[in-house]
Amino acid sequence: MASQSGDRPGLVPFQKFFAVLGYAVFSCLLIITLAEGASWIAWTFYWHFRSPLRHAGPESGNLMKGPRGLKNHRHWLLGDPLDTASASPAYDGYPWAEDFWEEERARFAREEDAVPPYEPFRLWGWVPWKGKFVNMDETEMGALRRTVNQYRPGCDHQVAKKIWFFGGSTAWGWSVPDSATIPSYLSEKLNAGANACFEVLNLGMIGYVMNQESIYLIQELKAGWRPDVAIFYDGINDALVGAVSPALPATHYGYSEIKSKWESRVLSWPDLVGRSYFFQVTTRLESRIRSRVQGDLSEQAGNNLARATLDNYESNVLLVQALGKAYGFEVRFFWQPVLLFGKKPQTPIERALSENQRVEKAIQVVYEEAENRSAARGKHVSLAHVFDQTTETIYTDWSHLGPRGNEIVAEAIAAALGPSPPIHAKARADISVGKANSLLPMPGRGRRPRS
Repeated sequence: MASQSGDRPGLVPFQKFFAVLGYAVFSCLLIITLAEGASWIAWTFYWHFRSPLRHAGPESGNLMKGPRGLKNHRHWLLGDPLDTASASPAYDGYPWAEDFWEEERARFAREEDAVPPYEPFRLWGWVPWKGKFVNMDETEMGALRRTVNQYRPGCDHQVAKKIWFFGGSTAWGWSVPDSATIPSYLSEKLNAGANACFEVLNLGMIGYVMNQESIYLIQELKAGWRPDVAIFYDGINDALVGAVSPALPATHYGYSEIKSKWESRVLSWPDLVGRSYFFQVTTRLESRIRSRVQGDLSEQAGNNLARATLDNYESNVLLVQALGKAYGFEVRFFWQPVLLFGKKPQTPIERALSENQRVEKAIQVVYEEAENRSAARGKHVSLAHVFDQTTETIYTDWSHLGPRGNEIVAEAIAAALGPSPPIHAKARADISVGKANSLLPMPGRGRRPRS
């Protein structure tokens, strides 16, 4: 039999071709694997040596030993994006800090692996999560971050005034538990009054700009819900989208990726490429080279982007004000503080929380424009200087705040709201007691269909 098979070479006419093809495929896969592995190592070491924990002066030694939430193991490299935030002195003195960050690391890992739910027109929502410190509650208005509403005795016998709190991840409360978000602290401040009774709903969403928040408001109004007051807490996301990337004020985060997916014949490749460490390393190198070759934006170009960003923001303000007038609720607008603007006395770790100079300059120009318009037109309240007298560490990165920072912001917003806003008859006329009560968290009950 062996001799017969040797006499019939025609059975494998392409033996040499397939051997070469297999070798070529193996070589390509090996090269890709080695390139990806080397890029992962480079990327990890890059973030380790760039970590603010290494550049906080005399505090660095203790800070590098202090990332919270790592009870069972310790990173030998500071590559985790949560390391800097979790090690911040902003959490000193809070007994829940260690357990909170252990849960937050698990939530963050789940969020990175999960696909956020699609929301019509708004694009994305929150990945579901239930925990000891962070909870997305299912309500008739969809999944909302839990607000700890501290009602005073007697609220059971009166209708609570509803406040909708819109914004990005700073409004939602990234890096703090449910009880330490701005909406929760705002509820505490407002309900401290003798006859006050407020229910604050947290409609914050990671990465949202005011374009998306305006659509969010419209959708809920169309569904039949009404607030007494709608608060919009914005600034950093609008500045980044409008003046940094994609530098198109009327768009949103992920604009280029979503556009690429929609226009690509193979819709999955942008995600596949974007997750590659090799792609991330080469993209950052390419960005740095282009920045050095092209230089920073001219002052005129930066000013133009800042004006366009605020023009877009104020257009949304006018739209929301018109909706408030038509539907019978009050609206308030606040431009949030950031570490890159204002006169806060910065602690060593806060000084180390820096971005690249081009991003910092772009944000500062937008914030300067926002502050000037706030003073001249009064359409929004600038909170850019709310921490100018605060000496303690309150920032966990250059836009997110620890518990004390959120409390200070809530105090400023409560003071700006002034006298207790009235319950608007028009807003309440089409809301039954049953529908109002149904906005409370209801475990296991999904979002109702919308027409």
